[in-house]
Amino acid sequence: MPPKLAVIRSLSAIAAASAISVSIALVLPLQHPINIVFSATAQEDDFDDEIEEDIDDEVEDDIEEEIDDDIEDEIDEDLEEDIEDEIEEALDDEIDDEFEDDLEDDFEEDLEDEFEEDDEAFDEDDDFDEEDDEESDDDEENDEGEDDDEDFARQFEFELDEEGDAFTANELLVLGAADDIDAIIEAGLETENVSDLASLDLKLVRVSSIGDLSLETLRARVSEIAPDAEIDVNHLYLEQGMPQPQQSTGQVMSWPDHAGPLSRDAGLSIGLIDTRLNPGRVELANSRIIARDFVPYESERPEAHGTAIAAILVGESEQFVGLVPDAELYAASVFFKTPSGTASATTESLVAALDWLIASNVQVINMSLSGPPNAILERAIASVQAQGISVVAAVGNDGPAAAPRYPAAYEGVIGVTAVAPQKKVFRHAGRGHHVDFSAYGVGVRHAGGAEDASVSSGTSFAAPYVTAQFAIAAQVLAPDYLFEAFILSAEDLGPKGYDPIYGHGLLRPLDQYQTAAASEIAPTGQD
Repeated sequence: MPPKLAVIRSLSAIAAASAISVSIALVLPLQHPINIVFSATAQEDDFDDEIEEDIDDEVEDDIEEEIDDDIEDEIDEDLEEDIEDEIEEALDDEIDDEFEDDLEDDFEEDLEDEFEEDDEAFDEDDDFDEEDDEESDDDEENDEGEDDDEDFARQFEFELDEEGDAFTANELLVLGAADDIDAIIEAGLETENVSDLASLDLKLVRVSSIGDLSLETLRARVSEIAPDAEIDVNHLYLEQGMPQPQQSTGQVMSWPDHAGPLSRDAGLSIGLIDTRLNPGRVELANSRIIARDFVPYESERPEAHGTAIAAILVGESEQFVGLVPDAELYAASVFFKTPSGTASATTESLVAALDWLIASNVQVINMSLSGPPNAILERAIASVQAQGISVVAAVGNDGPAAAPRYPAAYEGVIGVTAVAPQKKVFRHAGRGHHVDFSAYGVGVRHAGGAEDASVSSGTSFAAPYVTAQFAIAAQVLAPDYLFEAFILSAEDLGPKGYDPIYGHGLLRPLDQYQTAAASEIAPTGQD
């Protein structure tokens, strides 16, 4: 039994006994023995009262002390919790500050590291030369170049459109006749990087918004000045797959239906719009490559993707042979590293590269890249096709449910999807009515980042197979009949007839019989 409860019960018993004694005393004579006893015990009762009072005081004190202790404990706990909360908040604030500082430091270091290298473009008129490239690299190592890189990192910004596609911020791209572009400049608008595209018979310029001027207002102003010009944002385009560091044990480039090169014809001329090429690759050391850079920014140029595609087309070494190793390759470098580290190409660079390739008289252009629709790119592609040049593009690796990607989805562009050796579609390949042909693009061997060959998968690596085939057939068939000839020779895959997964089917080489048969119903391209 708790001490306090025992004391209370004792006091109650004493009080009851006292009450009974008093009642008895009131009805008896004063000298009655009981009253004498009662009188004798009165002093004891006084003493007992004092004891009771003392006990009551002690009980009250105990209760008060216990209550005080409880209150103090609660107060102490509250105080401790408050103190702990304040300490935790202070620590959190300090950790957050340190974390933010670390992030800022890391971001600054990343930007500095990212743009330490300033790669020069290959000479427009010279063949692919490793010594020239090494001399160029030596000239780049100076403080002024590093300052330019830091300026680019601070200045380059991008936005997202309604579809989530990126474009350079606060500027529009305008493609039009010389008179239209001159009128825009004379109107006092903020312009830069005016390009004279002689092969397209057009000019290209970037127009920037100033202050609070929105892009919509700027577009309206430009349209008023040059109503016949094409106006759009400067979209960013991405590579369709990167080489993976998986070593290949094969000795030559091979496909499931043939091994070695498709052709040794030295008269083939192919255009490639991709990343800068790696001059250190032995597979490209003796290839006939003319390269030019079209990136308007002073920033790092990636190399792996373009090097892989170029090697698939024209590479050759003791351990590797491409599809058309004796062909002449015009390689346009359009990709650069953004401050976030993404390899991207702008619409501006793609259009300038297309203009150069028209002037170079290539038969086919390979574009293993994809992105959003853009009015300026569409007009440039149409101009290329009007001059009898085929454009081959990867349909993209954004997945079966993705919207059509461009330039593969433009009218007349040959959209290529990838299939495995078992003739099953690559699981990440795009689908839709822009898919024209299938080609092997899973587990493709190519020149890698190191000395060994690498193996990769994606629509990027299927496109050059179609490009090589079209270049070979262009020697025999007129451009307008190339597409129909390959439909006749393609192996139907998936549902019977055309379908949005495999297109017209797996592209196969045109043998002599098929080429001759196609020539009977179509005018020959060359004698």
